[in-house]
Amino acid sequence: QHTVTFGVADGIPNLSGLTQERADYLNSKIVYKAGDIIIVSYPKCGTTWTEQCVLLLLCQGNNELIDPSHKNIYIPGVSTVGKLWPEASIYERPILDEKLVGEFAAITLEDFDNAPSPRVIKSHARCEQLLACQNQGLSCLPNGVKTLVVSRNPLDACVSSYYHAFNPFKCGWPFEAWAAVWLTGNVMFGSYFEWVRDWYYDVKRHPEKAMWLQYEDMQTDPRGQIVKIAAFLEIPVTDEIVDKVLHYSSFDSMKASAEAKGGNANGHLRQGKSGDWRNHFTPELVTDFR
Repeated sequence: QHTVTFGVADGIPNLSGLTQERADYLNSKIVYKAGDIIIVSYPKCGTTWTEQCVLLLLCQGNNELIDPSHKNIYIPGVSTVGKLWPEASIYERPILDEKLVGEFAAITLEDFDNAPSPRVIKSHARCEQLLACQNQGLSCLPNGVKTLVVSRNPLDACVSSYYHAFNPFKCGWPFEAWAAVWLTGNVMFGSYFEWVRDWYYDVKRHPEKAMWLQYEDMQTDPRGQIVKIAAFLEIPVTDEIVDKVLHYSSFDSMKASAEAKGGNANGHLRQGKSGDWRNHFTPELVTDFR
């Protein structure tokens, strides 16, 4: 038996530190502005790769300006570029907790507001829970805000999450038990299938505001996806810049860079492959997912 603590916002399991009170605060205070780039995905569906590509594109391929060992976070007063995750890091009142590090290290709302443009903002929110846009989705975003929505084969997403967060694998959960819970949606951010369905249709309604990315396409055609992302975000690139982004966003390069700087201790960068579900799923379990 293993107890897992979630936060709950609007009835949906969420980050452990995201109470309804904090969610209400963030929804009332977060303001998007033209130039913002929002990267939203269900957990373990390609968030890190997409962040790496976007940040490298903004840096014209200069990998020395970003730090995958600390998940490319923006550090106020230190970073010139980096990603922000408001749900994980912004609190109404000052908070001092040595356990809150990396993506969860507390920053102020002022830090968020004053971060250099273009801001790269991470979220795992369901469409109806996108901060400051509750129940409106993409339609509430100002002109000039671009959103990348990333999805992945649900079987691989389930397997990857088995080795992530509280790590059901290390806690001794049989994979079949984890898959059964994951399938019910009684996990952070709720049902994968509802998450994908709602975002998919909202992207279809607002193609000028958002682009859909598929993790498997990033695997089979990374260069093509990088060019596609750059075009959607209106970032001018040369072949040389694309070559650098392609190299420094490869899984091997990201993992080596993180480990060389003492990062990736929790295995955040595990395999970066598609199809590992075949090593975990029984035919019966596959049928349950379909």
